[in-house]
Amino acid sequence: MKFRKFYFVLISVIIVVCIAAKEDINHTSVNSSFRSENLLASILQQVNDLRNSVKSLNDSLATHPDLDSVKFHQQWKVCREKLRLVSAFLHYYRPDLAQLVNGPPVFLPVEEDEVGALYPPHGFQVIEQLWFRDTSSSRILLLRNELKKTDQSLAQFAALIQNSTLVEQDFWEALEKEMLRYFLLTITQMETPESKLAFSEGAHLMISLPEMISSCYPEATEEELLFSANIRASATSCASYLLKMEQQKNPDYFTLYTQYYVPLSEAMSRMMYQRLPDFDFQKGPVNYLSRSIFDAGAFHVNNFLSGGRLASSPLRASLGRLLFFDPALSDKNDRSCASCHQPGKAFSDGLPKSIGAQHGLPLLRNAPTLINAVMQRKLFHDGRAFTFENQASEVLNNPDEMQTNFSVVPEKIMQSSEYIALFKSAFEGSDDTAISNASILKAIAAYEETLLALNSRFDQAMRGDLEMMSDEEKAGFNLFMGKAECATCHFLPLFNGTAPPDYIESEMEVLGVPGNSDTLHPVLDQDPGREKIIPMKEYHGAFKTPTVRNSAITGPYMHNGVFSSLDAVVEFYNKGGGQGIGLNIVNQSLTTSSLHLTEKEKEQLVTFLFCLTDTVGCTEIPLFLPVFDLANDMRVRKP
Repeated sequence: MKFRKFYFVLISVIIVVCIAAKEDINHTSVNSSFRSENLLASILQQVNDLRNSVKSLNDSLATHPDLDSVKFHQQWKVCREKLRLVSAFLHYYRPDLAQLVNGPPVFLPVEEDEVGALYPPHGFQVIEQLWFRDTSSSRILLLRNELKKTDQSLAQFAALIQNSTLVEQDFWEALEKEMLRYFLLTITQMETPESKLAFSEGAHLMISLPEMISSCYPEATEEELLFSANIRASATSCASYLLKMEQQKNPDYFTLYTQYYVPLSEAMSRMMYQRLPDFDFQKGPVNYLSRSIFDAGAFHVNNFLSGGRLASSPLRASLGRLLFFDPALSDKNDRSCASCHQPGKAFSDGLPKSIGAQHGLPLLRNAPTLINAVMQRKLFHDGRAFTFENQASEVLNNPDEMQTNFSVVPEKIMQSSEYIALFKSAFEGSDDTAISNASILKAIAAYEETLLALNSRFDQAMRGDLEMMSDEEKAGFNLFMGKAECATCHFLPLFNGTAPPDYIESEMEVLGVPGNSDTLHPVLDQDPGREKIIPMKEYHGAFKTPTVRNSAITGPYMHNGVFSSLDAVVEFYNKGGGQGIGLNIVNQSLTTSSLHLTEKEKEQLVTFLFCLTDTVGCTEIPLFLPVFDLANDMRVRKP
């Protein structure tokens, strides 16, 4: 089962920002030339067209019950194309209905109540699954029921939006998010794994986009016409290339992003800023002022982990770096955070499982990288922590890791006049100037939040320096996005499981990772994963999708470090995960069939992963630690 991007707890939060609430907001930046009535008419027409397409598809079931006719395929394609036009506003205004119209074909738990019932899937992705994979005698009836429910959800959306006043900033936010949704998610064929319609429906969206924008500005100024013309030119070129990709045996995603997506994204960002100069571009995780999602400043990092702080001063982060490397935080002054998170290994430790404090016994799991860890919603392999403070607290209070009673650490640190002065400076003006458990955790968190590295050779290539990647690496990237299906879980450009465009949820997946490295004679891994945190059988063996950035230097791999090389990891995926190698993993979310990668393709895929390496600015180790006043064994500590 795939725990996909729209958990219903998120919907309950987002729904607060629904149409009714939006009508009462005073948008001072709304320009009078924006015709909201034209936008409303356009959306209603698109919904009506989609409903008619759904009706035609339903009607064809009577004449083509085998579902194999060319006409049925054509009608399905039309439905998907019409859906793409509605998607932006359906997701923006009513994410709950978007889930019912085009949610993933899996049961979804509610994050606030994960011990409760699961919500069954509905919509277009379920229809595709019934069409291509269901061979039961009841599939026609099931298809009819699903089409009926989909139409009812669309009708509900149309009725709710019909009397609403749509404002300009909502229009642009919805479009910007849809661009991310399409180019980072839909384009991987994750919504259409069988019919493979991502490119054609994207082309339809690109062709319609300029018309939708122009209809909202019938009295556009010369400057606005210029911006609109740039969008039209970029979108038209993008549409042509998407249709070309549809004919390619090995679609060239690299060219799509660098030559077509980036110019379109820039054109849209420019017009959005021209129209909405007073818009709060600092809100949310994505910076819409950036040229594209691949830019260095594309993300507002403080909007990822809970708390939205990241206002930590350099002094606080500098103090946290000292604490991170200081063995004084452990009971025997022989272990620090850096013992398991070593800068030279991208803050992993190179071991299958980290060595614990108790008699050198291994811990339960592999040490993950901390670089870019701030750009996710959950921490630890099982996702049990939501902040760096919470994460650090668990480690410092765990006798297997630091072998200490964290409550006594502040008194210990206060033996250093140098540390006392550093805390006073770092927390000046707050309640944490005195050394305490809270201030120690805040300082360490402030340091970990600085561990950002998004300037790998891949990033530089996406930003225009195309020669930073070799032809083999580009081929590997295209496989990552396409045939190898990696990007359906490791989402660009962060390459982790925190799902765009809202970046609200970090996904948990069941891969069926074995307990041993011999995939010819595999044994079940005994780690329950997230099920230990949330007692639901659907979570048995589920782990957070980590980033594959810096994966070239963070082996061994998987939560249990079972695979020693990236080649072994790729082969595991190529065989279809746990089920593919013969394990009985009833709730596996990974594709269970072989990817049919050739030896050459597997090599190219691994080659690509190497160009995601970047630790620049993260690996500096303190030369000295603060001195302790008394002449004891604390004075000879080394970072």
